[in-house]
Amino acid sequence: MENVITEVSKYLIILLMMIYTFSCFTVFRKRDSEDQKNVLRRQIVLMLFMNLVAYTVLFLRDNVRSSVFVYCRGTDSVSGDLQKRKYADCQ
Repeated sequence: MENVITEVSKYLIILLMMIYTFSCFTVFRKRDSEDQKNVLRRQIVLMLFMNLVAYTVLFLRDNVRSSVFVYCRGTDSVSGDLQKRKYADCQ
C-alpha cells in the first residue's frame, strides 16, 4: 500500500506543480486586485497541498513521526502569516 501511495503521489505533485506554474503566469492577467488576491490564495493552498503530499510520503517511507511535527509547525507559521496579512489589509 505504501508503494502505491508513493507512486501516485509523484504524479499528484507533478499535477499540483503544473497548476501552480500556470497560475503564476496568469496572475498578472487579472486587472482587478481582488481577482489577483484570489489567485495568490489559491497558490498558497496548492503549496500547502504539495507539502502535505511530500511529508506524507516521507512519513510512510521512513516512519519518523518528527516529519509530521515539522509539517504541522510549518503550516502554523503559514497560517499565522496569512492572518497577519488579512488584518493588515483591514487597517
